[in-house]
Amino acid sequence: MPTYLLDASALCKRYFVNEIGATLVNDLFQDATSMRYALNPAIPEILNAFYRVCREGHLTEAERDAFIAAFYDDISNDRLFVSCTVCKMTIDPENPAP
Repeated sequence: MPTYLLDASALCKRYFVNEIGATLVNDLFQDATSMRYALNPAIPEILNAFYRVCREGHLTEAERDAFIAAFYDDISNDRLFVSCTVCKMTIDPENPAP
């Protein structure tokens, strides 16, 4: 099963469909066999992007609110998993990675 860690920039492409790379990100969400993760700090970054684009006049408040609802819907319906921890990688000097 493919697993993807998406940063805030990639996740914004899920909702801003005219961005370069939006099709690729949306294809990841269409693949029912894949797992998609975001780290907890990505949440305020994404929300900030929605509010910033609205302040700049590229979205109406209703569109912004719809994007926020879609983002939370992806999380609440397990299309996107949010990790609250950062993975630690340990290196075993007796068995270094290839």
